[in-house]
Amino acid sequence: MKYRSILAAGITALAVSAISAQSALAAPQVVVGTTATTLSLSVPTPAAFAGGQALTPDGNEKSSSVATVAALSTNPTWTLSAKDYGTNGSDGNGKMDALTASRVTALTGGIAGIDLSGISLGDPTLCANSAPELANPTQIVVQPAVVSSAIDSAGRKVLGGSDVAVAGNHPGNLLPLSLTTFNTQFFQTVGTNEALASGCQYNIAVAYTLS
Repeated sequence: MKYRSILAAGITALAVSAISAQSALAAPQVVVGTTATTLSLSVPTPAAFAGGQALTPDGNEKSSSVATVAALSTNPTWTLSAKDYGTNGSDGNGKMDALTASRVTALTGGIAGIDLSGISLGDPTLCANSAPELANPTQIVVQPAVVSSAIDSAGRKVLGGSDVAVAGNHPGNLLPLSLTTFNTQFFQTVGTNEALASGCQYNIAVAYTLS
């Protein structure tokens, strides 16, 4: 009987110990967060036709320096598009404009969000006797700075007044676009019959849309 009492007492002590430990545990806390629909585009860096690739009326295609634009999308079916912004977002035609006084005004204050860092605007008086715009539209190619099987470049596209897709999600890829830097480069041919004054600077404002 004494042995049983000791055993029973031991069982009772163990049970109390277990209950005490259990009561010290906190219930799991659940934390949830819903992803917001996010589309983000950085201000693009400028590109330039310079040096051996300066614009010349020789009928030969010139290549610009490589510039960048960064994009992020939570939409797995995203598309990056580009167009000639013109002066108000709806009057572009894809052709580079001479840097006249009115164009200087547009570039330095009329176009919201434009970034001129790294660009030195020329003297508009040098464009007085130059063609107001180039005859051939500018072409563009946009590619991810780091090659990704989830991203497709649309290859070379001709710029115009309406959005043209330049990159997008690869078919079958189910993941959205993480923050990605895209390289942008432009191509321009000036015909031999175009009247370009020496020193006249031509420009185009390219607007990007992420959807």
